[in-house]
Amino acid sequence: MIRLLPALVLLLASAPAASAQTAPPAPSGGDLRVAVAPAPPFVEAGTDSTWDGLGVHLAREVGTQLGRSVQFVRADDPVAAVAGGAADLAVATMTAEDEDRVDFTAPFYSARLGMARETGSGIAEVAKRFFSPTFFKIALGLVVLLFLIGLAMWGIERHEDENEIREEKAGIWDGFWWAGVTMTTIGYGDTVPQTTGGRALALVWMIVSLAVTSALTAALVSALGIGSGSGGGASFPDDLRGERVGVVAGSAAEAVLAESRVTARPYPSLAAGLDAVEADSLDLFVDSVPRLKVATSETDRGLRVETTGFEYERWALAAPQGSDLREAVTRAVLERVQSPDWPPTVARYLP
Repeated sequence: MIRLLPALVLLLASAPAASAQTAPPAPSGGDLRVAVAPAPPFVEAGTDSTWDGLGVHLAREVGTQLGRSVQFVRADDPVAAVAGGAADLAVATMTAEDEDRVDFTAPFYSARLGMARETGSGIAEVAKRFFSPTFFKIALGLVVLLFLIGLAMWGIERHEDENEIREEKAGIWDGFWWAGVTMTTIGYGDTVPQTTGGRALALVWMIVSLAVTSALTAALVSALGIGSGSGGGASFPDDLRGERVGVVAGSAAEAVLAESRVTARPYPSLAAGLDAVEADSLDLFVDSVPRLKVATSETDRGLRVETTGFEYERWALAAPQGSDLREAVTRAVLERVQSPDWPPTVARYLP
């Protein structure tokens, strides 16, 4: 008996470690109640009280994997329904505030921030942006730079008797003209520096002009929106500067814009904001790219959606804090989103 004690102690000591490596079994019994609120394309309410959408589809597949039938429960606040015990899971966006009330599973979709604006014709849109504050700022900065270079050239060349830059008023204008044609590499040759100092300045200006021209071209292309087609990329928050921007009141997008110091008009709903864009009361409306695309495609609006590189929100399933259900659901979600047929499923629901 004494010889068996060491083996018995070793067996008891290894038991907790083995159980720690084994994931808890999925809870079973009864329907899996999932709280949802309409949020296309993740949660869509049908006319016959049925539910659909990417999040709803995932919840059904998770229930199948856990061996439980799924019952969807409509809730104004799905996260509150889970926290209050009215539901076992919820399809919702992940936020730091809600993390204090529930436990989120791994996210199944990350949405970027987007902008919806009128499609219009490319020529008309570029012409409209010629009168934007951004374009005037670029033009004014260029004029000031050319004037300073021209003034410096006149200051150097005005004592040279054989130079046309010698006269005060005409000479300053000739210096301005010379700076412009030199920067654009046109070089008509009607105004040429004669002094050593003038030629040294000309050499420096020709080298600097290479960088100025490149920066100017990029700034003008951005300011005029050339090459930004439907679904194209947009720079956040630079592309919102000087625009009439709308956002859903109280939304996360409103907080993001405020943090980025972008002035935005609040609207009661996404539809109201898109109506304002079509009525030319707004230049663009900011929200989640999937929601913007669904809203613009379903109503056949003449709007295009531009995607920014800013990650806006993550969608996940929420479970009660401390619930064993979270571990099983997280594994089911990860297996589903890592499967080869998940991208086609996403493409089916997202325009």
